[in-house]
Amino acid sequence: MKLKRIIMAAGMIAVLTSASALADNGIKVFVDNKEVTFDQSPSLVNGRTMVPVRAVFEKAGASVEWNDETRTATLSKDGYEVSISIDQPYLVKNGKPVALDVPASLISDRLAIPVRAISEAMDFGVTWNGTRNSVLISTTGKAYRANSQWKTGFMTVQDAGFYVSADLNDIPYFDLDGNGETDTLAFVPLRTLEDGTKNVPALWIGGTSFNSALDASKEPYAVAVEDVISGDSYKEIFVFYNSEDGKCAGVYRYNGVDVFQMKANNSDDGMIYFNENLFLDGEENIISDVDGLCFLDNMICTGVYSLEGSDICRYLWKPEISVGRNYLREYNDNHPYSFKEVTLYKKGEYAGSVQDNELIYSNDIPGFKLLDYYVDEKDPSNFEFFIELPGGTTAVLWPYTV
Repeated sequence: MKLKRIIMAAGMIAVLTSASALADNGIKVFVDNKEVTFDQSPSLVNGRTMVPVRAVFEKAGASVEWNDETRTATLSKDGYEVSISIDQPYLVKNGKPVALDVPASLISDRLAIPVRAISEAMDFGVTWNGTRNSVLISTTGKAYRANSQWKTGFMTVQDAGFYVSADLNDIPYFDLDGNGETDTLAFVPLRTLEDGTKNVPALWIGGTSFNSALDASKEPYAVAVEDVISGDSYKEIFVFYNSEDGKCAGVYRYNGVDVFQMKANNSDDGMIYFNENLFLDGEENIISDVDGLCFLDNMICTGVYSLEGSDICRYLWKPEISVGRNYLREYNDNHPYSFKEVTLYKKGEYAGSVQDNELIYSNDIPGFKLLDYYVDEKDPSNFEFFIELPGGTTAVLWPYTV
């Protein structure tokens, strides 16, 4: 979740809140992965996080008007018309009342509402990241997964944009090359026909075939259109493949004439490999769940892919701020790891190697405490986590290899 600016109400009588009920807990707010700068910070009031209205909604692109006589703020954006009045236990969205769990109030001359009301006002996606004491707001309505490494959240590729795993027939929806005109996109995935033969997968843009851009050695099964970098003019086309080495994705761009693959620099075929999900952080990064561990709304990663020009560059993402934290499992990716119980941890002894170890799946780890870690600086896919299990056993996890 993310929030920003302030509502000045000159001449209004401030609602007094006792020091015991009101406290600044260092809460940070982000709107679409951009931190909101407050002159009056979000506060915890009687167990509810209250955030300044103007700061948040102006950061989200809404207009905010204040009526001093009625003590009401009116918010407008993309067909939403919302009014919020001081001390009222509801807001009014497009003419209909929506109940609030805590009434809007004045805090240091700023109109503030509870976090949940941000979602209810304009159907924004709102996530609380407890490990970072942050509210993450997505104006797309699709909530971010929080993570422990960054101030920001991330979403799966499926949730972040347009994803389809069936035939897609000439949808005039996307301005792929940033020229201001929509481009029709069509896609046929690979599948086995009734007679046992396989069809020819296909990709068209504007009626032109770009089948040659697809990797003929792999089996394309889905396509997604994403805006990985919101500040540039391009949309990225993800083509998802099954291969002998598992699931992977090729990332492509259309320049108005040709479709070209943005090559990932860590693999021979230029693909990004993943287990169940790829994540986007709304900035420029693509995160694979092959690297690290996903627990609850936290992701302990060892590397991410960053779009830089026409290349996809991998760089080290160190999990040091997660050391010493306890993690509980909720995210279902069931990824295999090499596992070895140890009492004395020697950094770098396990990464990238096949040793006398057991195999364990991440779903079989109900929780753990991260004690230490190692990441190979030259190849972040070689990593190891030294953990303590709930029963007190200490062990090392590292990528499963055969």
